[in-house]
Amino acid sequence: MAIHLVQPRSGDEWRAARHLIEEYAASLNLDLSFQNIAYELEHLASEYGPPAGAFFLAEENGSFFGCVGLRQFSEGVGEIKRLYTIPAARGCGLGRLLAERIVAAGRVLGYRRLLLDTLPTMKEARSLYLSLGFKPTAAYRFNPVAGTAFLELEL
Repeated sequence: MAIHLVQPRSGDEWRAARHLIEEYAASLNLDLSFQNIAYELEHLASEYGPPAGAFFLAEENGSFFGCVGLRQFSEGVGEIKRLYTIPAARGCGLGRLLAERIVAAGRVLGYRRLLLDTLPTMKEARSLYLSLGFKPTAAYRFNPVAGTAFLELEL
């Protein structure tokens, strides 16, 4: 695969981002209303766009295979959300590429620390984050799913 990571700029690219996040949410078989996902989906560009956020789409020949976002959580702290690759693109390192790029974006944006949460079913994601230097941290937001891991990375 000759995947390129692009930041959404056009309406079509933000619609592709929304589609991937909706696919991600559906794959969880979990009601994400506790995260106010409806609002997030309606405001992707302001949630994840400049000046405090970043969003990347994995693209090849006009098709999109994955995504990841970063938004401001608090002063100097960013939150990584929505790391997702479509099932057909798994196992080729795309998740790592997206995760590394979003961590790099956090540094560029001047964040001192990055936070994320990952569900207990997401063992591969948790292993990926730990391999990138993330460490367990206290719950920083409400998540009703037992066994959710809260992780942080000092930048």
